Amino acid sequence: MIEAHESKKYLEIVRDLRKSNTFFDMHVHPHEVIFRQCNYSPNTSYDGLYSTNSSDFLSPYVTDITLSRPEEGRKAFDLFLRPEFLKKKVCRLYTHTGPRAFIEQMELSGVDKVLLLPVAPPNGTVDSQMSAMKTMFGGNERFYFAWSPPNTAAKNNILTFAKRAISLFSIRAVKVHPNVTEIDLTSSIARQRLETIVEICGTLQLPLIVHGGRSPLLPNQKASSWASLKNLKHINWGLSSAPVVIAHAGSYGYNLQEIKDETLPTLEKLLSTYDNLMVDLSGLHIEALILCLQKIDTNRILFGSDALYEPQWASIVKLLIAIKTTTRRFEHVFVQIVSANPLKTIFIES
Repeated sequence: MIEAHESKKYLEIVRDLRKSNTFFDMHVHPHEVIFRQCNYSPNTSYDGLYSTNSSDFLSPYVTDITLSRPEEGRKAFDLFLRPEFLKKKVCRLYTHTGPRAFIEQMELSGVDKVLLLPVAPPNGTVDSQMSAMKTMFGGNERFYFAWSPPNTAAKNNILTFAKRAISLFSIRAVKVHPNVTEIDLTSSIARQRLETIVEICGTLQLPLIVHGGRSPLLPNQKASSWASLKNLKHINWGLSSAPVVIAHAGSYGYNLQEIKDETLPTLEKLLSTYDNLMVDLSGLHIEALILCLQKIDTNRILFGSDALYEPQWASIVKLLIAIKTTTRRFEHVFVQIVSANPLKTIFIES
Protein backbone atom coordinates (compact mmCIF):
# COMPACT_ATOMS: atom_id res chain seq x y z
CA MET A 1 0.00 0.00 0.00
CA ILE A 2 1.10 3.55 -0.75
CA GLU A 3 -0.25 5.72 2.05
CA ALA A 4 -1.83 9.07 1.24
CA HIS A 5 0.84 11.10 3.01
CA GLU A 6 3.52 9.41 0.88
CA SER A 7 1.61 10.11 -2.31
CA LYS A 8 1.29 13.77 -1.36
CA LYS A 9 5.09 14.02 -1.04
CA TYR A 10 5.51 12.67 -4.56
CA LEU A 11 2.88 15.06 -5.89
CA GLU A 12 4.80 17.92 -4.27
CA ILE A 13 7.84 16.85 -6.30
CA VAL A 14 5.71 16.98 -9.45
CA ARG A 15 4.39 20.44 -8.60
CA ASP A 16 7.96 21.67 -8.08
CA LEU A 17 9.10 20.20 -11.42
CA ARG A 18 6.05 21.70 -13.11
CA LYS A 19 7.39 25.20 -12.46
CA SER A 20 9.88 24.72 -15.29
CA ASN A 21 8.17 22.00 -17.38
CA THR A 22 4.84 21.35 -19.10
CA PHE A 23 3.39 17.93 -18.25
CA PHE A 24 1.20 15.86 -20.56
CA ASP A 25 -1.13 12.89 -20.25
CA MET A 26 -1.69 11.28 -23.66
CA HIS A 27 -4.18 8.60 -22.61
CA VAL A 28 -7.43 10.00 -21.22
CA HIS A 29 -10.99 8.90 -22.02
CA PRO A 30 -13.61 11.68 -21.86
CA HIS A 31 -16.43 9.09 -21.98
CA GLU A 32 -16.94 5.51 -20.85
CA VAL A 33 -16.10 3.36 -23.88
CA ILE A 34 -16.84 -0.23 -22.83
CA PHE A 35 -20.57 -0.21 -22.08
CA ARG A 36 -21.35 3.25 -23.53
CA GLN A 37 -24.24 3.72 -21.11
CA CYS A 38 -23.51 7.29 -20.06
CA ASN A 39 -25.71 10.08 -21.48
CA TYR A 40 -24.73 13.55 -20.28
CA SER A 41 -26.46 16.83 -19.64
CA PRO A 42 -24.91 20.09 -18.41
CA ASN A 43 -24.71 20.13 -14.63
CA THR A 44 -26.81 22.98 -13.26
CA SER A 45 -24.60 23.42 -10.18
CA TYR A 46 -21.12 23.52 -11.73
CA ASP A 47 -19.83 25.28 -14.82
CA GLY A 48 -17.95 23.00 -17.19
CA LEU A 49 -19.39 19.83 -15.69
CA TYR A 50 -21.61 17.30 -17.48
CA SER A 51 -23.47 14.62 -15.55
CA THR A 52 -25.59 11.52 -16.07
CA ASN A 53 -27.73 12.13 -12.99
CA SER A 54 -28.23 14.55 -10.10
CA SER A 55 -25.70 12.96 -7.73
CA ASP A 56 -23.18 15.29 -6.10
CA PHE A 57 -19.84 15.94 -7.77
CA LEU A 58 -16.97 15.16 -5.41
CA SER A 59 -13.62 16.74 -6.16
CA PRO A 60 -10.79 14.18 -6.43
CA TYR A 61 -8.50 13.84 -3.45
CA VAL A 62 -5.45 11.81 -2.48
CA THR A 63 -6.14 8.52 -0.72
CA ASP A 64 -4.16 5.39 0.09
CA ILE A 65 -3.30 3.36 -3.01
CA THR A 66 -3.85 -0.36 -2.65
CA LEU A 67 -1.36 -2.29 -4.74
CA SER A 68 -2.36 -5.65 -6.16
CA ARG A 69 -1.22 -7.72 -9.08
CA PRO A 70 -3.68 -8.44 -11.90
CA GLU A 71 -4.00 -12.09 -10.93
CA GLU A 72 -5.01 -11.07 -7.40
CA GLY A 73 -7.50 -8.53 -8.67
CA ARG A 74 -8.95 -11.08 -11.07
CA LYS A 75 -9.75 -13.49 -8.23
CA ALA A 76 -11.75 -10.81 -6.45
CA PHE A 77 -13.21 -9.63 -9.73
CA ASP A 78 -14.60 -13.11 -10.49
CA LEU A 79 -17.21 -12.52 -7.80
CA PHE A 80 -18.68 -9.62 -9.75
CA LEU A 81 -18.91 -10.83 -13.32
CA ARG A 82 -22.62 -10.12 -13.70
CA PRO A 83 -22.98 -7.70 -16.64
CA GLU A 84 -25.43 -5.48 -14.81
CA PHE A 85 -22.98 -5.06 -11.92
CA LEU A 86 -20.12 -4.19 -14.27
CA LYS A 87 -22.13 -1.55 -16.09
CA LYS A 88 -23.04 0.17 -12.84
CA LYS A 89 -19.51 -0.02 -11.47
CA VAL A 90 -17.77 1.30 -14.58
CA CYS A 91 -20.37 3.95 -15.42
CA ARG A 92 -20.21 5.23 -11.85
CA LEU A 93 -16.65 6.35 -12.62
CA TYR A 94 -18.12 8.42 -15.45
CA THR A 95 -21.09 9.92 -13.64
CA HIS A 96 -19.44 13.30 -14.27
CA THR A 97 -17.17 14.44 -17.07
CA GLY A 98 -16.27 17.65 -18.85
CA PRO A 99 -13.47 20.17 -18.36
CA ARG A 100 -14.21 20.72 -14.67
CA ALA A 101 -13.98 17.00 -13.87
CA PHE A 102 -10.66 16.68 -15.68
CA ILE A 103 -9.07 19.97 -14.69
CA GLU A 104 -9.58 19.14 -11.02
CA GLN A 105 -7.82 15.82 -11.69
CA MET A 106 -5.08 17.63 -13.60
CA GLU A 107 -4.45 20.22 -10.91
CA LEU A 108 -4.19 17.51 -8.27
CA SER A 109 -1.83 15.53 -10.52
CA GLY A 110 0.31 18.39 -11.81
CA VAL A 111 -0.71 17.72 -15.44
CA ASP A 112 -1.08 20.64 -17.85
CA LYS A 113 -2.56 19.13 -21.02
CA VAL A 114 -4.25 15.89 -22.02
CA LEU A 115 -5.16 13.99 -25.17
CA LEU A 116 -8.81 12.92 -25.19
CA LEU A 117 -9.29 9.46 -26.71
CA PRO A 118 -12.69 8.46 -28.09
CA VAL A 119 -13.18 4.83 -29.12
CA ALA A 120 -15.38 3.78 -32.01
CA PRO A 121 -18.11 1.25 -31.09
CA PRO A 122 -18.47 -2.10 -32.91
CA ASN A 123 -21.54 -0.77 -34.74
CA GLY A 124 -22.42 2.75 -35.82
CA THR A 125 -20.32 5.89 -36.00
CA VAL A 126 -18.16 7.83 -33.57
CA ASP A 127 -19.85 11.13 -34.46
CA SER A 128 -21.83 11.44 -31.21
CA GLN A 129 -18.67 11.05 -29.13
CA MET A 130 -16.82 13.62 -31.22
CA SER A 131 -19.69 16.11 -31.09
CA ALA A 132 -19.98 15.69 -27.31
CA MET A 133 -16.22 16.23 -26.93
CA LYS A 134 -16.45 19.43 -28.98
CA THR A 135 -19.40 20.68 -26.94
CA MET A 136 -17.73 19.93 -23.63
CA PHE A 137 -14.04 20.60 -24.26
CA GLY A 138 -13.90 22.61 -27.48
CA GLY A 139 -11.88 25.84 -27.34
CA ASN A 140 -9.98 24.86 -24.18
CA GLU A 141 -6.27 24.69 -25.01
CA ARG A 142 -5.61 22.14 -22.27
CA PHE A 143 -7.50 19.47 -24.21
CA TYR A 144 -6.33 17.89 -27.47
CA PHE A 145 -8.67 15.67 -29.49
CA ALA A 146 -8.07 12.28 -31.05
CA TRP A 147 -10.46 10.50 -33.43
CA SER A 148 -11.30 6.80 -33.79
CA PRO A 149 -12.10 5.29 -37.23
CA PRO A 150 -15.51 3.58 -37.17
CA ASN A 151 -16.24 0.25 -38.79
CA THR A 152 -18.85 2.05 -40.87
CA ALA A 153 -16.04 3.69 -42.86
CA ALA A 154 -15.07 1.49 -45.80
CA LYS A 155 -11.34 0.95 -46.13
CA ASN A 156 -11.07 3.17 -49.20
CA ASN A 157 -13.01 5.95 -47.42
CA ILE A 158 -11.05 6.13 -44.16
CA LEU A 159 -8.81 8.92 -45.49
CA THR A 160 -11.89 11.01 -46.32
CA PHE A 161 -13.33 10.38 -42.85
CA ALA A 162 -10.01 11.34 -41.23
CA LYS A 163 -9.77 14.58 -43.20
CA ARG A 164 -13.35 15.38 -42.16
CA ALA A 165 -12.40 14.80 -38.50
CA ILE A 166 -9.46 17.18 -38.90
CA SER A 167 -11.73 19.83 -40.40
CA LEU A 168 -14.58 19.48 -37.89
CA PHE A 169 -12.74 18.65 -34.69
CA SER A 170 -9.08 19.71 -35.21
CA ILE A 171 -7.94 16.22 -34.24
CA ARG A 172 -4.29 15.74 -33.32
CA ALA A 173 -4.14 11.92 -33.21
CA VAL A 174 -6.01 8.71 -34.05
CA LYS A 175 -7.09 6.02 -31.59
CA VAL A 176 -7.69 2.37 -32.51
CA HIS A 177 -8.99 -0.12 -29.93
CA PRO A 178 -9.31 -3.48 -31.71
CA ASN A 179 -11.03 -5.14 -28.74
CA VAL A 180 -13.75 -2.54 -28.17
CA THR A 181 -14.29 -1.69 -31.84
CA GLU A 182 -14.19 -5.43 -32.61
CA ILE A 183 -11.45 -5.46 -35.23
CA ASP A 184 -10.53 -9.14 -35.45
CA LEU A 185 -6.78 -8.97 -35.99
CA THR A 186 -6.60 -12.74 -36.41
CA SER A 187 -8.17 -12.00 -39.83
CA SER A 188 -6.02 -10.87 -42.77
CA ILE A 189 -8.81 -8.50 -43.89
CA ALA A 190 -8.80 -6.76 -40.49
CA ARG A 191 -5.00 -6.56 -40.50
CA GLN A 192 -5.10 -4.93 -43.94
CA ARG A 193 -7.67 -2.43 -42.65
CA LEU A 194 -5.44 -1.53 -39.71
CA GLU A 195 -2.43 -1.14 -42.03
CA THR A 196 -4.52 1.22 -44.16
CA ILE A 197 -5.15 3.30 -41.01
CA VAL A 198 -1.42 3.24 -40.21
CA GLU A 199 -0.59 4.45 -43.71
CA ILE A 200 -3.23 7.22 -43.54
CA CYS A 201 -1.80 8.42 -40.24
CA GLY A 202 1.55 8.73 -41.97
CA THR A 203 0.01 10.65 -44.87
CA LEU A 204 -1.70 13.10 -42.50
CA GLN A 205 1.16 13.08 -39.94
CA LEU A 206 -1.19 12.03 -37.16
CA PRO A 207 0.13 9.97 -34.23
CA LEU A 208 -1.69 6.64 -33.84
CA ILE A 209 -2.52 5.22 -30.40
CA VAL A 210 -3.36 1.51 -30.41
CA HIS A 211 -4.70 -0.41 -27.43
CA GLY A 212 -2.32 -3.22 -26.56
CA GLY A 213 -3.38 -6.25 -24.55
CA ARG A 214 -6.59 -7.75 -23.27
CA SER A 215 -9.88 -6.13 -22.26
CA PRO A 216 -11.25 -8.33 -19.45
CA LEU A 217 -14.46 -6.31 -18.94
CA LEU A 218 -15.76 -6.55 -22.50
CA PRO A 219 -19.26 -8.02 -22.88
CA ASN A 220 -18.03 -9.73 -26.08
CA GLN A 221 -15.29 -11.93 -24.66
CA LYS A 222 -14.47 -13.25 -28.13
CA ALA A 223 -13.03 -9.81 -28.95
CA SER A 224 -11.23 -9.31 -25.65
CA SER A 225 -7.77 -10.33 -26.90
CA TRP A 226 -7.74 -9.14 -30.50
CA ALA A 227 -5.31 -6.37 -29.50
CA SER A 228 -2.76 -8.80 -28.07
CA LEU A 229 0.84 -8.37 -29.17
CA LYS A 230 0.74 -11.78 -30.82
CA ASN A 231 -1.66 -10.11 -33.29
CA LEU A 232 -0.15 -6.62 -33.31
CA LYS A 233 3.29 -8.00 -34.20
CA HIS A 234 1.99 -8.90 -37.67
CA ILE A 235 1.17 -5.26 -38.53
CA ASN A 236 3.62 -3.24 -40.60
CA TRP A 237 3.93 -0.18 -38.36
CA GLY A 238 6.60 1.23 -40.63
CA LEU A 239 3.91 2.27 -43.11
CA SER A 240 3.64 5.51 -41.11
CA SER A 241 6.37 8.08 -40.57
CA ALA A 242 4.31 9.49 -37.68
CA PRO A 243 4.59 8.06 -34.15
CA VAL A 244 2.65 4.91 -33.30
CA VAL A 245 2.00 4.33 -29.59
CA ILE A 246 1.27 0.84 -28.26
CA ALA A 247 -0.84 1.64 -25.21
CA HIS A 248 -0.31 -0.16 -21.89
CA ALA A 249 3.03 -1.44 -23.27
CA GLY A 250 0.91 -4.13 -24.92
CA SER A 251 0.40 -5.68 -21.49
CA TYR A 252 -3.06 -4.65 -20.30
CA GLY A 253 -4.79 -7.50 -18.45
CA TYR A 254 -1.66 -9.66 -18.17
CA ASN A 255 -0.05 -10.89 -14.97
CA LEU A 256 3.60 -10.25 -14.18
CA GLN A 257 4.83 -13.64 -15.37
CA GLU A 258 3.01 -13.25 -18.69
CA ILE A 259 4.53 -9.80 -19.10
CA LYS A 260 8.02 -11.19 -18.47
CA ASP A 261 7.62 -14.23 -20.72
CA GLU A 262 5.26 -13.05 -23.47
CA THR A 263 4.51 -9.38 -23.94
CA LEU A 264 7.82 -7.66 -23.17
CA PRO A 265 9.99 -9.91 -25.39
CA THR A 266 7.57 -9.33 -28.28
CA LEU A 267 7.41 -5.61 -27.58
CA GLU A 268 11.21 -5.32 -27.48
CA LYS A 269 11.45 -6.92 -30.93
CA LEU A 270 8.84 -4.53 -32.31
CA LEU A 271 10.61 -1.50 -30.86
CA SER A 272 13.90 -2.62 -32.38
CA THR A 273 12.22 -3.11 -35.77
CA TYR A 274 10.20 0.12 -36.02
CA ASP A 275 11.82 3.43 -35.09
CA ASN A 276 8.44 5.21 -34.97
CA LEU A 277 7.01 2.93 -32.24
CA MET A 278 6.48 4.27 -28.72
CA VAL A 279 4.63 2.91 -25.69
CA ASP A 280 2.57 4.32 -22.88
CA LEU A 281 2.41 2.67 -19.47
CA SER A 282 -1.22 3.38 -18.58
CA GLY A 283 -3.23 0.89 -16.55
CA LEU A 284 -0.26 -1.18 -15.35
CA HIS A 285 0.39 -2.27 -11.78
CA ILE A 286 3.56 -0.97 -10.19
CA GLU A 287 5.67 -4.13 -10.60
CA ALA A 288 4.85 -4.15 -14.30
CA LEU A 289 5.83 -0.47 -14.50
CA ILE A 290 9.20 -1.29 -12.96
CA LEU A 291 9.74 -4.19 -15.36
CA CYS A 292 8.90 -2.02 -18.39
CA LEU A 293 11.21 0.75 -17.22
CA GLN A 294 14.02 -1.78 -16.88
CA LYS A 295 13.50 -3.22 -20.36
CA ILE A 296 12.35 -0.28 -22.53
CA ASP A 297 14.43 2.73 -23.53
CA THR A 298 12.88 5.70 -21.72
CA ASN A 299 13.12 7.71 -24.94
CA ARG A 300 10.30 5.47 -26.23
CA ILE A 301 7.95 5.88 -23.24
CA LEU A 302 5.05 8.32 -22.79
CA PHE A 303 2.86 8.98 -19.77
CA GLY A 304 -0.78 7.93 -19.91
CA SER A 305 -3.17 7.59 -16.99
CA ASP A 306 -6.29 5.95 -18.50
CA ALA A 307 -8.39 8.47 -16.56
CA LEU A 308 -11.19 8.38 -15.55
CA TYR A 309 -10.93 4.60 -15.34
CA GLU A 310 -7.88 5.24 -13.15
CA PRO A 311 -7.26 8.28 -10.90
CA GLN A 312 -4.78 10.42 -12.78
CA TRP A 313 -2.91 11.45 -9.64
CA ALA A 314 -2.42 7.80 -8.63
CA SER A 315 -0.93 7.00 -12.04
CA ILE A 316 1.52 9.87 -11.59
CA VAL A 317 2.52 8.64 -8.12
CA LYS A 318 3.00 5.03 -9.23
CA LEU A 319 5.10 6.12 -12.19
CA LEU A 320 7.34 8.25 -9.98
CA ILE A 321 7.83 5.43 -7.49
CA ALA A 322 8.59 2.96 -10.29
CA ILE A 323 11.12 5.34 -11.85
CA LYS A 324 12.75 5.96 -8.47
CA THR A 325 13.09 2.19 -8.05
CA THR A 326 14.95 1.84 -11.37
CA THR A 327 17.23 4.91 -11.48
CA ARG A 328 18.88 7.51 -9.29
CA ARG A 329 18.02 10.20 -11.86
CA PHE A 330 14.33 9.72 -11.26
CA GLU A 331 13.35 13.39 -11.64
CA HIS A 332 15.15 13.63 -15.00
CA VAL A 333 13.48 10.45 -16.29
CA PHE A 334 10.07 11.56 -15.04
CA VAL A 335 10.39 14.85 -16.93
CA GLN A 336 11.51 12.94 -20.02
CA ILE A 337 8.46 10.64 -19.98
CA VAL A 338 5.81 13.18 -18.95
CA SER A 339 7.15 16.27 -20.75
CA ALA A 340 10.00 15.92 -23.26
CA ASN A 341 8.84 12.76 -25.08
CA PRO A 342 5.20 13.82 -25.55
CA LEU A 343 6.32 17.28 -26.70
CA LYS A 344 8.33 15.65 -29.50
CA THR A 345 5.67 13.16 -30.57
CA ILE A 346 2.04 13.81 -29.59
CA PHE A 347 1.75 17.43 -28.51
CA ILE A 348 3.86 19.02 -31.24
CA GLU A 349 2.75 22.58 -31.82
CA SER A 350 2.04 23.59 -35.40
